[in-house]
Amino acid sequence: MNVYDFDRTLFPGDSSMHFWAFCKKRYPKIWLHFPGGITKMGFYKLGFFTWGEVMEKFFTFMKYLPNKEAMIEEFWDKKVTKIYPWYKERQKEDDIIISATPYFIIRPIALRLGIKNVIATDMDINTYKINGLDCTGIQKVVRFKEEYGDAKIDEFYSDSYSDMPLAEIAEKAYMIGKHGEITDWDFTNKKGQKKSDKITKRYTKLAWKKARKELQKTEKKLFKEEKQNDK
Repeated sequence: MNVYDFDRTLFPGDSSMHFWAFCKKRYPKIWLHFPGGITKMGFYKLGFFTWGEVMEKFFTFMKYLPNKEAMIEEFWDKKVTKIYPWYKERQKEDDIIISATPYFIIRPIALRLGIKNVIATDMDINTYKINGLDCTGIQKVVRFKEEYGDAKIDEFYSDSYSDMPLAEIAEKAYMIGKHGEITDWDFTNKKGQKKSDKITKRYTKLAWKKARKELQKTEKKLFKEEKQNDK
């Protein structure tokens, strides 16, 4: 079983940004959302927002698309040839894509490539709200184990050390360069490890906060039901 990140790993760039650029040429009103997205990204770098919150803001541009699914298919009609050719040489039937990009963006291209297994950020295509946490860093390991338990990852491919947690549980890991070149993963890269540790800490904290909120909601629901039963 081989696992692949998607953006800048199988695809040479950020597919979300490429899709935004593709859509704005057809629907210029999309430009109206650009300043808000950039502002929120700036505050994300300062630690005021999570990446998931930035994504939710960014994808609101899709409200201007009359047929979202059709536009995504049209986008991949144009971009499918950009997939790095080395992938076909290594492709296996049980390959998995694990990506921070929304599922509704990744799933159509995965089907075209013959990849059946996709784990990605679970975002509603109509409300742009994320169910749970965005699929980044340590969250990729969480999602993988939810789907596949203790299954062994033979090879893992990514362009970013933020994916160190997945690389660490793979038998072999590879780093993808800016032009699609493949090199062995450098587990001694201190800058990469620091980046990975920072993201892991952030998402562990977010997962704890979410679990606490869910528990509070459940407690309130049970309390309300008990009050109704007492009447």
